[in-house]
Amino acid sequence: MSIKRTIEKYGPSIFSIIGTICLGILDFLGLVNHEAFKTFISEIITITSILIGFIGVLLGLIASIKNTPVFQSFLKAGNRQYSLRLKSHILSAMCSNFITIIISLVLLLLFEQDSQTLLYLRYTLIIVFLFALSSSIRIIFFSIEFLFSNSSEKDLQKKINFNDSDRDAFWRKEADSEKNKIHDY
Repeated sequence: MSIKRTIEKYGPSIFSIIGTICLGILDFLGLVNHEAFKTFISEIITITSILIGFIGVLLGLIASIKNTPVFQSFLKAGNRQYSLRLKSHILSAMCSNFITIIISLVLLLLFEQDSQTLLYLRYTLIIVFLFALSSSIRIIFFSIEFLFSNSSEKDLQKKINFNDSDRDAFWRKEADSEKNKIHDY
């Protein structure tokens, strides 16, 4: 597995774990303002909602180009793995974004209580939010790579459009096969 693929696969998990550990260290050192955490939760809900909206628009775009000849030939050209990875990335990002919103809402409802469970819930929110954020960023880069990749565009154009010599050879072959059918009778 290449380094790019490894980062693509494990990057969100590693980023969320490292980010949560760093926040835990800052909290242990007393550098985290717990009073500002309520506004931070509101900002998390806003950012997560924007990410869900972006992914929804991306799904609409994919649905609209799914049956086009370019996309179909892209899948037939051996890029089925790419579309399966995109599907799993979208699914993990959507699920983690929705879980982030649910945890955030629970924390907002229970914010005034001061218990150890809420502390664990805060760290759970941070780890899930960082995973959702990095998964969504992964989808953005993955989609940009798909939509604006020059090499795949050139390959698709070669597969979809015949150049003049290929078209002439194709029609000569068809004409020869028709002549052979006529001579066989």
